[in-house]
Amino acid sequence: MTPVEGGAVKTDEGSERTLTGVRLWGDALIGVGLFLVGLATRWPFRLTTLEEYDSANYALAVRKIDLLNHQPHPPGYLFLILVARFINLWTDDPVRALSTVSVLSGAFSGPLYFRILRPWLGRLPALLAAILYLFSAQVWFQHVRPMGDALAFLSLLIVMGLFLRCLTGATQAWAVGMTLLGVGMGVKHLLPFFLSGLVAYTGLYLIRRKAWPVIGLGVLGFGMGTLTWIIPWSIHTGSVRTYVEAALSQAKWQRETEALLFNWSEAGLRQRWAATFIGIWGGRDLAPFMLGLALVGAWDSVRRRPPLRWMLWLLVPLIAFRLLILGDWPRFSIYYLPFLTLLSFLGWVRLGCSVGRLVGIGGPTQALAEVGSQIILVVLWVILQSLYVFPTLQTLRRQPLPVIQVTRFIRERYDAKTTAILTDDPLLDRYFDYYMGGSGIRVVYEPYFSPDILEGIRHVLRVQTTSTAPLVSRLVTNRHLRLPRWRALSPYGDFLNLYVFEFTNPIVVLTGWHALEDGRLLYRRWSQPQGSQIWVLRLPSQGVTLRLRGWVPRLPGRPQSPIRWSLNGQALPVTSAEWVRVVLYLDPKKIEQPWVRLEVQPGCGFVPAEMQPPSSDRRHLGCFLLESIEVFPPIPAVRLAGSAPP
Repeated sequence: MTPVEGGAVKTDEGSERTLTGVRLWGDALIGVGLFLVGLATRWPFRLTTLEEYDSANYALAVRKIDLLNHQPHPPGYLFLILVARFINLWTDDPVRALSTVSVLSGAFSGPLYFRILRPWLGRLPALLAAILYLFSAQVWFQHVRPMGDALAFLSLLIVMGLFLRCLTGATQAWAVGMTLLGVGMGVKHLLPFFLSGLVAYTGLYLIRRKAWPVIGLGVLGFGMGTLTWIIPWSIHTGSVRTYVEAALSQAKWQRETEALLFNWSEAGLRQRWAATFIGIWGGRDLAPFMLGLALVGAWDSVRRRPPLRWMLWLLVPLIAFRLLILGDWPRFSIYYLPFLTLLSFLGWVRLGCSVGRLVGIGGPTQALAEVGSQIILVVLWVILQSLYVFPTLQTLRRQPLPVIQVTRFIRERYDAKTTAILTDDPLLDRYFDYYMGGSGIRVVYEPYFSPDILEGIRHVLRVQTTSTAPLVSRLVTNRHLRLPRWRALSPYGDFLNLYVFEFTNPIVVLTGWHALEDGRLLYRRWSQPQGSQIWVLRLPSQGVTLRLRGWVPRLPGRPQSPIRWSLNGQALPVTSAEWVRVVLYLDPKKIEQPWVRLEVQPGCGFVPAEMQPPSSDRRHLGCFLLESIEVFPPIPAVRLAGSAPP
């Protein structure tokens, strides 16, 4: 016993309890501080505009849930939408509600990240790692967007913390973690894949201890947790079968369009590698330095920090899944970047220790020098990332995106009952679903174009992201948004330049074509397996002449087959060679329908898109490329040819 003031005595056990209480209060104050820092650096910059296709789906779902109409897209994000709808009761703005969810999730994730690392690293290293996390550019950017990744990462941290508690001996935390993992799929359905390595590591830990009841309880809890979102979605869609079919259709789309594992190519691997490891640190020049430190930290965790091996079990499967299955969207980095940054920090610590020993520094001086080097790294990181992120977020808050400017322009100058908007980009189509909602203006995604859509329409507008004018049209307006050094942070599908053209008669609409600029030429090649169509509507009484010129790449090791052409369903005798030229005189007196549909169908198979001319996507595209298409005054002749270019 130890004497204290007033003659009382205090046991050593009491001293230990007091010390523990002081530590808990210290950790709590640090947690509150991290929360306030996260809130202060995010709330003033929360975005109020849509950011990509999924954000439009979420915002539309906040207005009205309709899973089969991709509000949100299958397999659904039930708890994200419910939280956003609750916040929308106060904001009355779905986009702001979603951004608020992201901001609050990001603010809470800071102290939780610290709390998870505290037992494994110690107070000061865990605090510095949390600051590095909060001030990582990609993490910061995802915390202010109207998306669901910030809330999904917060869910990942909660489940991860329970699994790590299990590794410290609290085996019952496994069952709770598995139950919440099932529930968390209602926020992000990929969470089990992201945490697969840690689940396996924790499961092996329990197997070695033969904790079979706990394992069984966890599996049961996971199943029960998944029912919390499967049952509501099944009721909403009408049946379990309908819901499963919708979810599988989304998985099929993911496999066919974005999964590198099923669309393997050298160009695709290079692009996905850059999206996974290079463009995640803010400035791309930081990548070699940070990745080098991460390798040192990983080696140090294997050799000198056995308790931290769980981090490699977490990271390796997570990064592999992101690299091989998910698309190029930068937002996916939020799930692994915090732990990759932590490895970089541990690598810096290890290098500092090694340098100290080399120069002969020891004892308290060495410890002070190591702490000083860690603080210097964090301060430089905060300054660098702040200089990178602040200008971007200020611009986005200050200036409306071009799609909003264009929407306002159209609604102010055109009558809703007599105006239709055509676009060839699905993201723009989805944006207009949100921003044009209730305006009465028809918005048409061109692959679904039909002549009936233009019945009663006087003004036909074409909104696109390139300045190349559609055939027989005039430029109405264009909108641009110039941002600071931020492209590595931005989703590649956002629109910073928009052009609005109005068609004049005749109206020429291309559906199912993929545009590709190559120097001064704009190539178009079909991107639909069933082929593509060229519609010509509102023909003048004297008719019009349509001229097309393209070429057919020769495929090594494949037989050359003819391309099939048809005019309003009637086959045209067009032969194919390396070059194709088609000149058609369209006489309205000899055409039964008030429109003309020229169809081009593949006859030479499909090739990966990395064939020349190069393209960044990995969709399978038809191999006919339309180099030019022009509309002339009537030439009363028809020439069909397949020969070398003039």
